[in-house]
Amino acid sequence: MKHEKKKRVQKNVLVFGAEGMLGKEFCYALRKNARYRVFPASHRTADITDESALAGCMKKVRPDIVINCAAFINVDACEDHVLKAWQVNALGPGNIVRALGDAKLRRAVFVHISTSDVFGNDKKAYRETDTPHPVNAYGGSKYGGENNVEHEARSAGLRYYIVRTSWIYSRFRETYFIDTVAKALARSETLTLVSDQKSVPTWTRDLVRSVLPLCFGRNNSGTYHVVNDAERAVSKYEIALEIKRILCFGSGALRTRAARARLRRAFRKDIFKVERPASPFLINTKLPKLPHWKRSLKEYILSLHLV
Repeated sequence: MKHEKKKRVQKNVLVFGAEGMLGKEFCYALRKNARYRVFPASHRTADITDESALAGCMKKVRPDIVINCAAFINVDACEDHVLKAWQVNALGPGNIVRALGDAKLRRAVFVHISTSDVFGNDKKAYRETDTPHPVNAYGGSKYGGENNVEHEARSAGLRYYIVRTSWIYSRFRETYFIDTVAKALARSETLTLVSDQKSVPTWTRDLVRSVLPLCFGRNNSGTYHVVNDAERAVSKYEIALEIKRILCFGSGALRTRAARARLRRAFRKDIFKVERPASPFLINTKLPKLPHWKRSLKEYILSLHLV
């Protein structure tokens, strides 16, 4: 008798913050593989600050993998609403991990998305082992979330991954910086952009492709930096220059309009109400490199069909 092939059991993947651009990217990627059953959770359906709601969610879904993209990301609003920032960004992730432990789901894998903004101005580049020194309430609350995830996961014996990234952009959010600049340049507009704040733009498609193997592999628990490859940090002014260069190689009409657009430099103190870190450049020392940021940016811009 021929041995029948064993049918692969679907894994339940619970995605918090599923209505955000990164959450949508994870759901999109996971749904393309029949091995995974995706459960998207938004603030309305599963509030990560509500422990009883999380307990019910874990009981219902029984997830094998949990990905937390939920966050309060408006930097100025975080400064004005510090308690809310702490509840969502710091306590919320710890609540999720504790709910997993309480539900006896200790074989589950937890992925938490964090940010380069946990770092401050003490260095120009940061490895995973460097100690964060946030300069605002947003960064402070996200660092608090990292600490809570680590503490709760170790207490529960759960495998966990804290993924720091920076300046993400996505097909699932057209109002973000990259799209706004590209569309403005395509209309020959003049833009004023910060030139003394630097990081690395990261395409969510690349980020998700790098992070998902963590969920299914056996990497050690801990913190990982996931950003597009770069020789150095770049400012939004420099990113806009690169977008303009890309557009100027487009069709005749688009090339002409983009060439007429003007870019002006500005400084953090003139634009931002709340202090931002000057150069939170993340160095990835653990995972395979992502594509170079210029390569990914070009592919993304050309997909926008701005003509």
